[in-house]
Amino acid sequence: MDLRRYQYEILGNRFLVLEGSRGCPYPCTYCTRVIQGKKLRPKTPEQLGREVEAAVRQFAARNIYFIDLEFTAAAELVRGLCEYLLARAISVRWCCQTRVDQVDEPLLALMRRAAAG
Repeated sequence: MDLRRYQYEILGNRFLVLEGSRGCPYPCTYCTRVIQGKKLRPKTPEQLGREVEAAVRQFAARNIYFIDLEFTAAAELVRGLCEYLLARAISVRWCCQTRVDQVDEPLLALMRRAAAG
């Protein structure tokens, strides 16, 4: 896969899309969750961490967009992923969608450190 052909105007080139979970427990009327369902089904932090690590080390990805409907609905997944990336010195920029009521200062600080690629 030639990642030079993939980019996202917000993050840049060498871009991949990954998914940490499917579904969303929130009833927002404007959302497309009907496609994925109400039940949140997250991956484990290790599983998602290995996917990110493979994207970076095998495919030289520089930027990742987590396309989850609400990435921080599974806060344990997000914390675990951030710790995985930091512990293994995996340098990659990433972004996600979230809700303001699903984050706090410590989680945002951890996410920022882990996305400092």
